Amino acid sequence: MDALELQDGKIVTIQMHNFLQIYEKGKFSNPMYSEVHCILYSARLDGMTMEDLMVISGTVFNKIFVWHLTNEKNDKGEFRMTKVLVGHEGVIFEVNKHPTKPLIVSVSDDRTIRQWDLENDSVVCSYGHMARVWKCNFHSNFLVSVSEDACCKVWDYEGNCLKTFESHIGKHVWSYACSPNEDYVLTGGGDGSIKKFSLGFLNEKKIFYPLDIQKNFVQGEIVRSFCLFKEIVYVLTTFGNVYEMNGETSLIYFHENLKIFCVMNVLKDGRLVLGDGEGLIHYPLENKVVEYSDEKIINIFSSKKEQSMFLYTLKNGLVLFDEKIIPFQFEYLKNELPTFVEYLNENTLLMGTRKGSIVAFNKENGQLISKLKISKDCITKILLYDDGFYVTERFGNLSFLKFKNSEIKLIWTEKITKGSLEDIFEFNNKIYLTGFWQKKFLIFNIEKHVICEVPCGGAHRVWSFDEIKREFYFIRHLNINKTKPLIEINEENSILVPSLHGREIRCICVIEKTENETIFATGSEECFLKLWKYDFKTNEISEIFGIRKHRSMIRLIKKSKSFVISAGGAEQLFLWKFENKRLILLDFLPTASEIHDVRIMDVGIIEKENSLFLFVIYSDGILRVWKRINNFELI
Repeated sequence: MDALELQDGKIVTIQMHNFLQIYEKGKFSNPMYSEVHCILYSARLDGMTMEDLMVISGTVFNKIFVWHLTNEKNDKGEFRMTKVLVGHEGVIFEVNKHPTKPLIVSVSDDRTIRQWDLENDSVVCSYGHMARVWKCNFHSNFLVSVSEDACCKVWDYEGNCLKTFESHIGKHVWSYACSPNEDYVLTGGGDGSIKKFSLGFLNEKKIFYPLDIQKNFVQGEIVRSFCLFKEIVYVLTTFGNVYEMNGETSLIYFHENLKIFCVMNVLKDGRLVLGDGEGLIHYPLENKVVEYSDEKIINIFSSKKEQSMFLYTLKNGLVLFDEKIIPFQFEYLKNELPTFVEYLNENTLLMGTRKGSIVAFNKENGQLISKLKISKDCITKILLYDDGFYVTERFGNLSFLKFKNSEIKLIWTEKITKGSLEDIFEFNNKIYLTGFWQKKFLIFNIEKHVICEVPCGGAHRVWSFDEIKREFYFIRHLNINKTKPLIEINEENSILVPSLHGREIRCICVIEKTENETIFATGSEECFLKLWKYDFKTNEISEIFGIRKHRSMIRLIKKSKSFVISAGGAEQLFLWKFENKRLILLDFLPTASEIHDVRIMDVGIIEKENSLFLFVIYSDGILRVWKRINNFELI
């Protein structure tokens, strides 16, 4: 279970049945037993001499035994226990001793991490992992643990979780190692990959700090909203005041209407615009007010591509507004509140809605061109990219769409996070996403790896992210807080050895073959469907696409002339289209069996004119034939 070399050259070993043996001059000594005879799951030896040797034994009976060779012996000549540590509710997978302090850390089947103080007989119990914890050890001023939940966590000595690294797929992070100067940690996962994570955050006193604005407020005045432009922060308060923060803070505008309701935005040219509950448009920097309507202005949008401002009211819908010309109204869509507006090209305007739709309008006449619902929740951001555009949604999905032949088409959708996605942007030719999960603001890369997190308190607050400076602003404890540039702090995180799958690969299928490369698909026990590229010149395999749509293991993948099919457990079969080196979901097979937990064993495929025929063998012993023209029908 463990071995330790002492100062005099002797090697002490502890065996699985909780006894010691000394190895010296090529021979083992007689066993030295403790009074407790049990099977160990873990053990650790600590000390430099036989006199100060400490034996720590983690048992299958949920207890930890601590004993020394200087302890008294019982009538059988067995060493008595120094301490018995009781508290775990599962087997003890690992125990470790602090190098200088009388502290022991243990991890268990019960998902807890416990720090035992041998002098004060106190214990610090930490919860955070969602499955069994395999390893944990002390470092200079922190602990690191790894678990079956595929996470690596960093803790302080008070039991608080400082950081969670989630990057491995499937189950299990089995091992980890800290660098000698403790600036990064390496993790080895059950998916076969080795990941590197920066520990630089431990040396930062604070990742965010409050902006000193409240000293300018009168008693009872509170920040209601704010927006950013370059180095300037514009702040609106509950007293109807607008402040400008740019090194110094100054009051630049006041209006009585702004006390009750207000929305604000900054246009491309830097003009600050506010809309109130009585239909007035305020330009604080110009000290000007323009009357637009007699109803509440619900939102103000600006374009990054053009110098344009859009207003939205319940009566008029979306309107292109310029005080010098007559407002230009787009076709009204009932019950579709816009969340984001941007020009796709010279002729087309894109709009995301609160109900999960993407809408395309003709820029010249304002008429609806195309509308596609891709989510049940809010569309949060649109990013134009190559010949299409990315869309983020509050459900945590990232989608890629194209606008062709006056129609919006969904190319693919992928789940990025359990929380929400709020923004997508480019930096250094890389795509990043932002969102919230529980009480943290997160930044992801396109590979779904979390590269930064800020403990802001959660999404239910006013916030803004500066995409150019990578700084996050948010309201907490009635004040505006600002972070340091976030991405640069965490860019050291990397993949040293890439993964294949998190569990067993159950099937493989060649999708496309050219002179230079082969594209093939794999399906696994952990429900991931992946596409890989094998390059003939470099003799290398690289992942190009991955999606987790299946609820149970993927048993088979088959390719026909026009389609790709994946099927397996839970009676699931998905129909895909291979396009642009990605799989686009077209349809899925309805449930046909009345028996629970039926698996699809094999599939035969026939394409005939405009019809697709599937001959599906189920584990209930029945062959079912399905026909698809627009939808699957059992025949």
